[in-house]
Amino acid sequence: MPMYQGYWIDPEGNIIDLGGMSHIQKVIEHHERFGENLWHIKERYAFHGEPLGFEGHAREEILFNVIERGFIRIRENRNYWSIQL
Repeated sequence: MPMYQGYWIDPEGNIIDLGGMSHIQKVIEHHERFGENLWHIKERYAFHGEPLGFEGHAREEILFNVIERGFIRIRENRNYWSIQL
């Protein structure tokens, strides 16, 4: 599966290029920038019985929290762009 472009835009309007990572990988790697706590991230994954970084229920919760804080999620798909805010 080809890797498409993806970005976060923080509440101040700064663009964060994913650089080939998934949105959740970027949040995990730079959790403080997204207002997250690494312990909390790991706890949510453990609660759902999912490995860290898995694209499942824990990811949905964490990304929802980040978006609620004012971050915008942008992802290129095959024929369209997806924007979540």
